[in-house]
Amino acid sequence: MRRAFGVALMALACWPLAAAAQEPIRAGYRANSDVALRIWVPTGLVRVVAWDRDSVDVGGTNGKRGRFFGGGAAGQMKLGIEPLDPLNPALPGADITVRVPRRARVWVKMTTGHVDAEGIAGELEVSVVGGSVDVRNAEGVIAIESIDAPVHVSRASGALRIRGGRGTVTLTQAGGTASIATVSGDVLIGGTAALDATIETIGGAITAPVRGTLDLQTHSGTITLAVDPGRALSMLLTARQGTVRNSFRIAKGPPTVTARSFRGDINVVPLVGVKGGK
Repeated sequence: MRRAFGVALMALACWPLAAAAQEPIRAGYRANSDVALRIWVPTGLVRVVAWDRDSVDVGGTNGKRGRFFGGGAAGQMKLGIEPLDPLNPALPGADITVRVPRRARVWVKMTTGHVDAEGIAGELEVSVVGGSVDVRNAEGVIAIESIDAPVHVSRASGALRIRGGRGTVTLTQAGGTASIATVSGDVLIGGTAALDATIETIGGAITAPVRGTLDLQTHSGTITLAVDPGRALSMLLTARQGTVRNSFRIAKGPPTVTARSFRGDINVVPLVGVKGGK
């Protein structure tokens, strides 16, 4: 009997600690259809989902090191996680889903974590150090900055800007215009959407199908261009200390494709010869 009573006391003593480790988050705010929203979560997972309502809804769980905050006006608001103890170097985290009006202007910042955004048709700006960024079914203006996190953008259109360090940047079915720059991260373009892109790396490889106007530059990475064998393209290909491999006819006129490499090779292959080409 004493043993059972002792076990029960231990269970009761531990229960508040377990409950405090994961606190539920539930909040809602009236918002304009183009509300400007700032989201700050140091670590964890942030999902941003667009919906056809003039409101912002937040749900999820909060870790034991931080507290949820949120508020503002219908046109501008902010929400996120702040530390309980500002002197504690450990990052407070959370797992939250934020539903926003489809044409909202959203800014998400994390130190290390995962950002997953879907359906935004206004503006989306993401800034992370590590973790990952995944954006789907988006249009409008998309700006992403990452140091180590890989970035994946799929089924997007509009104006895209990505700045990365060593994480891989992957675009699938992305149309419109794109400006991409990395240090050592590879850049992979796939799908059939027409994309006008400026891509620059220092050491990362660039792989892209030619379905629009491309301006590619790398110091030591390899450039692979996938072209339609039945289509003559005007291309300007330069590799100072590398090798240019191209067996396709180059048309006259202003270049549709400009590719420059200092040390890396430039390879022109048929669309079926590169992953994601068709």
